[in-house]
Amino acid sequence: MARYEYAPAALSGKQTVHWDKDGLRIDKDGSSKILRWVDLSSARYWTSRVKTVDFYGFDLKDSVGDSYALNITVPIGMGADNSIRTGYYGMLRDICGVLKAARPDVKVDYGQPKTYAWIYFVIGVIAFLFAAVMGFLLLTEVPDRMGAAAPPVVILLLFGAYLAWSFRPGRPSVQFSLDEMAAISERYANPDQR
Repeated sequence: MARYEYAPAALSGKQTVHWDKDGLRIDKDGSSKILRWVDLSSARYWTSRVKTVDFYGFDLKDSVGDSYALNITVPIGMGADNSIRTGYYGMLRDICGVLKAARPDVKVDYGQPKTYAWIYFVIGVIAFLFAAVMGFLLLTEVPDRMGAAAPPVVILLLFGAYLAWSFRPGRPSVQFSLDEMAAISERYANPDQR
């Protein structure tokens, strides 16, 4: 059984991931979660960046709805070839290889988890509605100032519309095959081969 130990975030405890042809086990804080490949119902890969930190996630769910999160936080200044990122992506590459042998039918969804998508969608709708109301009020109450206020109102209106449309519920997700996910992981696991 292959294994990889890492800290998902700077202040979190170590997490050990074990995997083989039958499934995956995550050991953390004295407890274990076991996922058998036959019970896997979905897989999602996502990335995000906030200021100086990159977040990467590979979330698996079983048929009961239990989640198995293989996430990591990496400071941006560490470079593309740092051992935290390369080790994590090496683990993902190997897991995808084993998973492909056990469940070649599995597709990996790409994008933020549904909760985050809903948050972005709601922010977009609020921004759009706020800009629309502000534009209407400016036109009806102080039309002589509309020229000065129009650019920020239009920008906020477009931003809200773009955000709401990009994260709309029911939008078809982008999917990768396990081979494509393994290739993405290989690229980050061995950055000198780019």
